[in-house]
Amino acid sequence: VVGEMSLLITLVRHGNTDANNERWLQGQKDTLLNKRGLEQATLVGQRLSSEKFDIVYCSDLTRCKQTAQSIVDHHPTIQIKYRDDIRERGFGSLSGKPISYLMTESTRLRKSMDDFVKEHGGETAEVFEERIIRAYHDILKDVESEGDGINQIVIVTHGGPLKMLTKYWVEEAHFKVDPSNYGTRGNHGNTAVTRVNVPKQQNGHNGIIEILNSTNHLCDQTGGPLDPPPSV
Repeated sequence: VVGEMSLLITLVRHGNTDANNERWLQGQKDTLLNKRGLEQATLVGQRLSSEKFDIVYCSDLTRCKQTAQSIVDHHPTIQIKYRDDIRERGFGSLSGKPISYLMTESTRLRKSMDDFVKEHGGETAEVFEERIIRAYHDILKDVESEGDGINQIVIVTHGGPLKMLTKYWVEEAHFKVDPSNYGTRGNHGNTAVTRVNVPKQQNGHNGIIEILNSTNHLCDQTGGPLDPPPSV
């Protein structure tokens, strides 16, 4: 039963940006949605318009704020909380560089990608993973502190955190997922919707992934859904 026994969490990746299409590292650089991304945000807002959300948690970067606004437009009384701990992975001074540069340059210097990112002031994969998992548990604590009336929340974030959370849920937190769904666990599409049902009082474990990386709402968009952009 959603409510007393469990919390329904809907997670959404931000809409399309030029960086997504041009394949450069956004990281924590504050980019904007492009025309297509704004259309996608409108469509995901319509898809979620009849849901009964209590709180929206949103990355404090503009591309997520713009996406969240399209959801909030249908829920004018909803509380929105911006958080910097659900930002994309930090790439330090590599932000703005092509993704291919990260790969070729680290190889040329015979360094692991992690070491190369760290040297440029970014987060290693491990540090990033720890931040995102801690943020997930902190959000659950925040929901708890709001009292018993919180049954459904939205988290608007980035591709990297969504990929990391999916891995964590299945490999460490004992979530159940239909195998046909788990096939979509790679990069999440722009405005892709994921929904998890998390039992209360179980420390964020033993949930069910009900929807994973779904972009059905984009089927009518000109050209249909794009291939999911890299999670950076």
